[in-house]
Amino acid sequence: MTQGSIRLLSKFLLVAAILLSSLAFTTTTVGQLTPVDFFTKTQEIDQEIYTPAELDSIHIVEYDTVTDALNALQSGNADIFGHRINQSDYSLVDTYSNIEKQWAYEDGIYLLAINCESSPLSNSAFRKALAYIINKTNIASDIMNDTVVKMDFLFGLNNEFSVEFEEGGEFYDSKISAAEEQLGVAGMLDVDEDGMIEAADGGEFQLRILYPSDVLGLNETATRISDDLFTIGINNTLILDTYTNIQSGISNHSTDYDLALYYQEIPTYGFNWTARTFDSDNLDVDGENIAHLSHDSVDLLSFQYGDIIESSQADELGLEAAYLLQNLNPVIPLFSYKWLSVYSDSNLEGWVNDTFGGSFGQWNPVTLTPKSSSDNELVVAVLPEYFDTFVPSLNPFKGGNVINHDWITGYFFNPYMLVYDSPLATLPDGSAAVRHSTSWLVQFLGQVSDISSYQTRASYYCDPSATWTDGSQITAHDYQFSFEYLVNNSLIFEPEMIDRVKVTGDYLAGIDYNTHHLFLDRVMGEIPILPRHIWDGRNASTWEPSANAAIGSGPFTFESFTSGSEMVLSRNQEYYPEIDDDAPNLISYSMNPTDPIPAETVSIKVIIEDRSRINNVTLHYTYRIGELNFTNSVETSRDATGFEGLIPARVTADSVVWSVSATDIWGNTAILVSGEYSRYSEPEPEPEFMSYLMIGGAVVIAIVAVVLLKKR
Repeated sequence: MTQGSIRLLSKFLLVAAILLSSLAFTTTTVGQLTPVDFFTKTQEIDQEIYTPAELDSIHIVEYDTVTDALNALQSGNADIFGHRINQSDYSLVDTYSNIEKQWAYEDGIYLLAINCESSPLSNSAFRKALAYIINKTNIASDIMNDTVVKMDFLFGLNNEFSVEFEEGGEFYDSKISAAEEQLGVAGMLDVDEDGMIEAADGGEFQLRILYPSDVLGLNETATRISDDLFTIGINNTLILDTYTNIQSGISNHSTDYDLALYYQEIPTYGFNWTARTFDSDNLDVDGENIAHLSHDSVDLLSFQYGDIIESSQADELGLEAAYLLQNLNPVIPLFSYKWLSVYSDSNLEGWVNDTFGGSFGQWNPVTLTPKSSSDNELVVAVLPEYFDTFVPSLNPFKGGNVINHDWITGYFFNPYMLVYDSPLATLPDGSAAVRHSTSWLVQFLGQVSDISSYQTRASYYCDPSATWTDGSQITAHDYQFSFEYLVNNSLIFEPEMIDRVKVTGDYLAGIDYNTHHLFLDRVMGEIPILPRHIWDGRNASTWEPSANAAIGSGPFTFESFTSGSEMVLSRNQEYYPEIDDDAPNLISYSMNPTDPIPAETVSIKVIIEDRSRINNVTLHYTYRIGELNFTNSVETSRDATGFEGLIPARVTADSVVWSVSATDIWGNTAILVSGEYSRYSEPEPEPEFMSYLMIGGAVVIAIVAVVLLKKR
């Protein structure tokens, strides 16, 4: 070998040694993965939020009489009358040209209860004939002067699933031919010598119609129903009693009756009463199955409703029950009361048609804006009883008030619900809106393991951005304190039904309730939450907080209070509610085994955080076999530490490509992490060994190069 060749070879070997040594320090472990960046998809969100207010302040002012208060609205000195209008004052309201009416709906229904155990009322076709012949339109317009809403379905009008306005009307007006057709089905077309219809067995009968003579309009209503029945030849007689006697006697099954005018309270949320009250198991239960109905289809639906754990299934079964009852007519719904509130639009605009809370409900204060020439203030006119009984103090419990649905949105303008926020709000259509809970959930045994079979858990996810007006953060511990405080002081309806409040972390609170209730999240979600750091140790009946001490979290704060005459609220500039449009965030992930091959079953576990509730976490994987791809997706399982999914072993696969995606309850989706692993034709050395081997090789090559250079 020539010297030139040797020099050339030596230089080549030195370069090779340098390159080999550099490779030794850059080799990475096969299968090592790095999370990919977020891919976020935010869906169109229909859910509304309880928005920050545009108004600077709310001024509540006392007036001596209804006339004085209405005069203030007429002149533009006040914007809302903070009470329901009594029926006796409806005509007075009509005399004011600048006052607007806002009608809202009661949750109850006046109905004609039918004793289905009594012949011939046990025949469903005969009951349907009664439904066809009664003229509800005349009752609503001529007798009740349009202060009621005609009803065909056993749903409250405030229920978000009510179908009354879309599908009601089959039984609104008298339909003589339809009634006669049903009498034919019942075998009751024969008449006696007096022209009265006979029972199917040929016997004569006379229906007793029981009604309360001390309720406005029901004397005339009972008479109209009686006349309608006589029109088609159904013999009947009227029996009067008091409202109290009729309600208690029919409720506890101690009154013998055929037909009765009866007022039925129906829960605002859900279908439990509609789907379950007429179950034959309730024949002797106080307040249930007032019609004494026994029907297999009704019993089956009741059983199915009591057994479900998903609200979407409740929607379907509840509506099915409503249609079934409309067909069977164990009771005939007549009307639901409307109640009147009033306002003046002289100064403000953006008024909400709130048929749930009226003009003084929770929505106008956060939606109204001033007209160009007006002050940015809402003025509420109230009567002396307002400050005497409902708002005697900045302490909402000072007057002995029990927190229930009527207190929250019922008979008075409620300033407390503007200062003390609740987990959620109810929209005028009955659906839910975000306040300081980003999402909520109802669970039963089987979905969670630490409750009893008869219990329900309503869980709320606190918004991490929510704060009290003193800057402190709102947490699940405030939820726990609030419910325990209300229960221990008997300040909440049915306190014995709340078993415990469980807190998980700082932002998840679960309320365990001692009954099966598919819409518990809506009921408990109305309750105002108190700041633990302010209320802990306070006496609910005696504490008199100042405006500065009455820390809240709502869209307004207390600015001043003059006992018995005046209150001023100011806008909370830091009010926070917003829809969660952030994607789920990966905290960490792990694989087992850590360096897998396709022939092994692989477990992938992720730990995730989100502002609201994770709806699902999905593991996607693709087997690559030559030129072919086989793709699958599986929903992961959840335990206390995270979400886990398995990729089954596949010996024939050359490689596996995988990813994990997560979606929260608002539809925000992220691909959290992805990776790939493959099989090898022969075992690969450990990375550390390869590094040492490369370094050793580099050293040997360098030595050989030096020796060759010396020989030249």
